[in-house]
Amino acid sequence: MQIAAEEAGGEAIIARGPNEALAQLHQFMVSAAVIDPRQHALISELKLRRIRVVSKGGTTGEVLARLALSASNDTDSIERRS
Repeated sequence: MQIAAEEAGGEAIIARGPNEALAQLHQFMVSAAVIDPRQHALISELKLRRIRVVSKGGTTGEVLARLALSASNDTDSIERRS
């Protein structure tokens, strides 16, 4: 998934668990996260920080498609507000 995200023009930061993920939020600007849906506390924290969250379930293509759709929906709602 990391390679696919980078080939699509994104930058991937890998975290091994919720504590490492939260620590990385202080080091990098993060606009979206692909998270195991069982990590409820981490998902809540990311949403509080207004970081787009996409469930990790499915194939790499499915996850990337959901991420792209999520980003597209954010762009559409920003354009509608303008």
